[in-house]
Amino acid sequence: MEAEAGVEISHVVSLKYTGKKHSIPEALIVQDALGNEYLKLAATNQVILRLICGTCKKNSSLAGGQKLGELKQQRNQKAGIANAEQEDEEWPGEHADSSSGAPNRQKRSQKVVTLDIGGTDVCILRPAKRLAAADLMVKMDSAMLFAVF
Repeated sequence: MEAEAGVEISHVVSLKYTGKKHSIPEALIVQDALGNEYLKLAATNQVILRLICGTCKKNSSLAGGQKLGELKQQRNQKAGIANAEQEDEEWPGEHADSSSGAPNRQKRSQKVVTLDIGGTDVCILRPAKRLAAADLMVKMDSAMLFAVF
């Protein structure tokens, strides 16, 4: 929001899971083209770690966790994201313009995939870039977040 006469208005999102309420940094809230909000589960973010685990030690991370890896793999399969070794390949619908030699990138809409996690349909936003290891972005819905946590 634009500051008028030195006044800035902002909204804070806080989540409570393991006991204590945690304010979520703006950088971890992603909006899709329709205005839906998603929580970016940054595996090394201290707020995310405290939210999910309750406590965390210095340099803790969820990145190597088996469950998080499985969720990313499910998202990648549903979204058509190739593995890390194939990152430079084109997205479906993208093709090289043979006259200029430069790639002709068609604008793609943000895709949401739905995963069944413990009997709950969870909406996951596909990463804007072709990153197989990109953070999960889970729709800001209490039932969906609970299923993922």
